[in-house]
Amino acid sequence: MLKDATIYGPNGAYLWCAIGVLTLIASLVIANAGYGEKAALLFEAYRQFQRISVDADFASRTLRLRGSRQRTFERLNSEYQLLLDRTPNHSPVDFARAMTWRLDREDAAKPERPSYRYVSLVELAKWRALIALDIGINCIPIVLAMGSAALLVPTLAWMIGG
Repeated sequence: MLKDATIYGPNGAYLWCAIGVLTLIASLVIANAGYGEKAALLFEAYRQFQRISVDADFASRTLRLRGSRQRTFERLNSEYQLLLDRTPNHSPVDFARAMTWRLDREDAAKPERPSYRYVSLVELAKWRALIALDIGINCIPIVLAMGSAALLVPTLAWMIGG
């Protein structure tokens, strides 16, 4: 644009300014989301859940005295409940993606699965809109990168063509 100010049309400078601002916003959102920290917390919680599970399994196989078993399982249950309270929770979008959403019809045979939810048309639309919004927000950095790369084509053509 230094040599040919119209290479991207009369509003090329505004276009690149908008792309720059949107890229900055996307970068700040991603940087402040703390994905690394959240992943570390969830991994630690997962490992603690595993330890409690292994301890419960071991206790069920080895402890024979009723009082000893009772105290051990009460302790493990307390640890489990505390861990549940400290574990980061999933977002509504995580829940929406994990479920299989079906329109509630009285005459339809409904499978007995915890991952199925039968909802009204309005609620089905709400959950699907939430998922679509999440996908759209997560695609912004990719779309910006692809758009920026596509806008470099005139520059490359200018450089090659002279």
